[in-house]
Amino acid sequence: YYYRANRLPESKKYLEKAVSMAPENAEINYNLGLTLFALGEFDSARMRARKAYKLGYPLPGLRNKLSEKGYTL
Repeated sequence: YYYRANRLPESKKYLEKAVSMAPENAEINYNLGLTLFALGEFDSARMRARKAYKLGYPLPGLRNKLSEKGYTL
């Protein structure tokens, strides 16, 4: 909700809390990565993307966004 509402600080806060509760959840890691990317925190977004894709996340959106900025997974 917060990400789609462009309330990125709140999105980051709640997704970080969610990751602390479920660190092996690909969906949460991916969504936190999207939020971090939107905030310009590209290194942190890449770390979350690596985790999400390692856990089997299927959508390439975050990978593509990072690639456009010159970051590889």
